[in-house]
Amino acid sequence: MLSICIPHFNYENTSLLSELKTQCQSLNLNFEILIIDDASESNKKKYLQAFEKKPFRVIYLEKNIGRSAIRNLLSKEAIFDLLLFLDADGKIENDNFIKTYLNNFNEDIVSGGRAYADLKPDKNHFLHWNYGFNIESKSQSFFHSNNFIIKKNVFDILKFEEQIKNYGYEDVVFGLEAKKLGISMTSIDNKVIQDDLKNNQQFLNDVNQALDNLLKIIDIKDELQIVDFVGISRKYKALERLGLNSLLSIRNHKITDSLKNSLILNPKQNSNLLLSVYKLYKYHQLKKL
Repeated sequence: MLSICIPHFNYENTSLLSELKTQCQSLNLNFEILIIDDASESNKKKYLQAFEKKPFRVIYLEKNIGRSAIRNLLSKEAIFDLLLFLDADGKIENDNFIKTYLNNFNEDIVSGGRAYADLKPDKNHFLHWNYGFNIESKSQSFFHSNNFIIKKNVFDILKFEEQIKNYGYEDVVFGLEAKKLGISMTSIDNKVIQDDLKNNQQFLNDVNQALDNLLKIIDIKDELQIVDFVGISRKYKALERLGLNSLLSIRNHKITDSLKNSLILNPKQNSNLLLSVYKLYKYHQLKKL
């Protein structure tokens, strides 16, 4: 019936695992909860020892293989024909989370989305929350790899692109590849709460990594025309057409550093606008390397 597939890396989350077990058992499902740890630090994976018995199955990797490859490995190791992929840092508040998926599985791929808590965090974690709450959680029409259900035979046709090893836009590639292959996708309101907020510095590090990853993806997956699908690359392309992208070279490093310091040290409600400007400057900077 159902294999719940969880890629795990350096985050302890016993409540997620316990909630999934409780919901599946209440529905009398044939299921497994498969966790593959991608070479976490010892103190961040020790708690998984308590989940090394049925219905759980834990696999420990000695070497980190990356975000795409670990999801492909989860599918390979899964024993049931229906796969539910969940990130390890999520929180489930819907008591009918599993039931909602099973009752609404009418396409090849169904994604449930991500949400952020209504309560504002402290200043040091505001940047991630503000972007997630006001931007990311509102874009549920796009595929997100943190929370989706798919038939195993469909996943085996599609798979994640293993050339993409680092963080950023791997879910965009997956979604566009699905569209290219004629695989049907939809999104429903079955959100997982983002339980792990990065501090402002960590969040911007992720932004930088994602932009670098995006440039690599555009290069290796040119046929998908990702440059026209992702907001930041589409905006940059528009500036290029107008001959205005060269303006981003003027005092680029100084402006980028100034925006970075402002976002880290003094994030405010308008941080998402500043973040968009920062991304344009950083994207230009990385593109010229």
